[in-house]
Amino acid sequence: MLCHPGLRGKSSHYRTVGSGLQPAPRRARPGSRPARTGPPGYGGNVTAVAEVTMYSTVWCGYCQRLKAQMAREGIAFVEVDIEADLQAAALVEDVNHGNQTVPTIQFPDGSFATNPSIAQVRDRLGL
Repeated sequence: MLCHPGLRGKSSHYRTVGSGLQPAPRRARPGSRPARTGPPGYGGNVTAVAEVTMYSTVWCGYCQRLKAQMAREGIAFVEVDIEADLQAAALVEDVNHGNQTVPTIQFPDGSFATNPSIAQVRDRLGL
């Protein structure tokens, strides 16, 4: 996976379980939408509807930045953690020539963009 976190100062995001490190449980933010396991049609359970689907990881700085920019612009999106959803990880690999590169964005028309700028997202959405 690209941007592998290793242990680079991320110890607060990981906890020791058995003989290895596991991601620490994430707390839901008050008023946050229910998590969705992926876009319609790929086999996941859909519990929210959004204009854009963002495939990301919890430790990805580029993902955090794009999420903040999209929220600031009022662009609705659903986040799918590819480390927690193997089908989503396989989809991201397929789109990115075998690499699990995040953020990968899926637009309503079914097209994808890898690590787009907020301007590119706005343009693809016609905003």
